[in-house]
Amino acid sequence: MRKRIFLSGILVMIAGLALLVSGASQQNIVRTKVAEGADSWEATANLTPNSMYVIDVSSSDDWQVSWTYGGYEDPQPTDMIIVSPDGNITTLRGFFYATAAVSPYQSPHPLLVEVQYQSINSSFLEVDTPDNIHFVSTKIRFKVLKGGNFTCRVVEQTLNWTTGPPLAITFYVEISENKYPFMIPFGGAVCIGGVVVSLFGARAVEKFSAKKSKAKVRK
Repeated sequence: MRKRIFLSGILVMIAGLALLVSGASQQNIVRTKVAEGADSWEATANLTPNSMYVIDVSSSDDWQVSWTYGGYEDPQPTDMIIVSPDGNITTLRGFFYATAAVSPYQSPHPLLVEVQYQSINSSFLEVDTPDNIHFVSTKIRFKVLKGGNFTCRVVEQTLNWTTGPPLAITFYVEISENKYPFMIPFGGAVCIGGVVVSLFGARAVEKFSAKKSKAKVRK
């Protein structure tokens, strides 16, 4: 019975540790708007070091109409640059693509589906790219190594498939949050409870063994 109490405590402690690890590992990525340039070729944001950022370039009505009447079947290129606080630039080419609209009265909405980096100011940025594809990503996403004002600009002269500025250029910061925050304190409580039970069981076993030893000596 005493050994069962001890083993039960160990099992409860392991369950608590599993809850702690699971709660800490399951994260939600929350994006919060930092800055936005509406109906403009560029936007500027003050970014902080050691944080992850995403830049979203939204299609304007003109871009949607251009896609509708252009009959495009392949993603269309849009050249952009990111100017770091030191004045050096990161050059990239974004590709926009749209599927057919659900309603015949609506224009297809081109979305940024791929990003190819031509050059990177590695002193200020660390770009996010898949390990197996060099300098290619599905979004403009990067880690800031040094803080300051960063500007994202769409290069108007290279925008050949449509006209006019995008609807908006928006900076977002990514923040990791626990998906199940209650699991960490609950797991901690279960783990502590398991330790208490196992200690109680261990002491009970120790006392029982001591009594048996004394009984044998008296015989």
